[in-house]
Amino acid sequence: MSAKEFAEWCVYDRTNPGDPERSDFRTALICMTIVNMLKGKKGQRAKIEDFILKFKPKRIQPKSQSEIAMKFKAWLMGLPKNKVIDLRHLRPKRRKEKNG
Repeated sequence: MSAKEFAEWCVYDRTNPGDPERSDFRTALICMTIVNMLKGKKGQRAKIEDFILKFKPKRIQPKSQSEIAMKFKAWLMGLPKNKVIDLRHLRPKRRKEKNG
């Protein structure tokens, strides 16, 4: 690698520091270093795992079949998502059969 190419890579690395996961790791490393430096030699040393962000996945609440059906009907009819209405009244009513 030439010196010119190395300099270009250095500029690239400064302008494009990397993906967010890597930046979270760098930030955690800085925090760990500062805490350990301020703590001195007393007590337990901080670990990098103490500072890495941990994201919990969102829990999806199960919905009833009738609620899913109502939202699907609203979607089919082109209603806005935030205005889901009760469409049960649109069901065809059963006719009573006459005996005879």
